[in-house]
Amino acid sequence: MQNTIALSIRQPYVEEILRGVKRIEYRSRLTNIRGRVLIYASLQPGNLSRFAKLKIEPGDLPTGVVVGSVEITDCTGTPGDYQ
Repeated sequence: MQNTIALSIRQPYVEEILRGVKRIEYRSRLTNIRGRVLIYASLQPGNLSRFAKLKIEPGDLPTGVVVGSVEITDCTGTPGDYQ
């Protein structure tokens, strides 16, 4: 059995990623992970103004569960600001 890696991301960023609106995720640490990873919608919400942009309310989206997967193809940037 192969280990599966999951990336925890706050809503509504998860929804934006799954809709194809958000194609780059910014992180403070560099990763060497490449390939398919699961997306876990964390319990804590992200920026509330982003919900309004999508015309949804914070409670409309799933949290605390795996909601999909993405392919990590690269990781570039500078210390503290990787994409």
